Amino acid sequence: ELTGVDLEAALEESGAFAPRRAVEIVDGVAAALERAHAEGVIHGGLKPRNVFLSPTGGALTIKVLDFGAARLAGGVDKGVIVGNPFYMAPEQFGGSADERTDVYSLGVILYELFSGTLPFNGPTHGQVMMRHLAEPPQPPPGVEPGLAKIILKALAKAPADRFQSIAVLRDALRKWASDARTLQDAATSHVIARAAEARKIKHAALTTPDATVPVSKIDAAELAEATRQQLEPSGGKKRGGNGSMNTTTRKEDNPNSSESV
Repeated sequence: ELTGVDLEAALEESGAFAPRRAVEIVDGVAAALERAHAEGVIHGGLKPRNVFLSPTGGALTIKVLDFGAARLAGGVDKGVIVGNPFYMAPEQFGGSADERTDVYSLGVILYELFSGTLPFNGPTHGQVMMRHLAEPPQPPPGVEPGLAKIILKALAKAPADRFQSIAVLRDALRKWASDARTLQDAATSHVIARAAEARKIKHAALTTPDATVPVSKIDAAELAEATRQQLEPSGGKKRGGNGSMNTTTRKEDNPNSSESV
């Protein structure tokens, strides 16, 4: 019933947005989420495919769609996790969510819009989940330091370390965008460019139904054990000098899509 296109399709078709347009889109998403939060509703399934761009009278109206994974603030899912692993906050894998959960998902979209890549990628959903749970995000490549700081704060593992509301994140982004020179510099060299690996995953999504399917909830230890077998075909743990697990992924081994689970 809507006229326009979703953000995922727009990115696939155009390959790039000017930074001012990207800021406008995120601001519109934030406005919609603020309204939902004011009603006590957490979206819980935010991703580019659920952001709709609708031209209206020469302007662009931003709509947030698909509240199929939504819940009332403070609610806890028992036994299942629902969402898209590439955009889910760490606490969602344990079944809980609040306003700061949507802050995290919007942070992932910001990361993708301005760098052309996802903060956490991998050939399996299990590995992507594990990285969200345990691995600090790297600064988004090619992104101006002021904006990168905002994005990384939105992607903090602990909800208490993030922006405490969508409104606070929105204000921080507006303050950054108010510097016209910053946006001009970004437009020169940091427009959105879809990374080859991220594009491959998005295209793979076209071959599977776009559905949100509940699956059994597992704790971090179980997830680590299940993922370890996928990361290390030889079955042995490989650890670096600092005791951390080294993981290596091959982008050609990518049987899974970026669909929700």
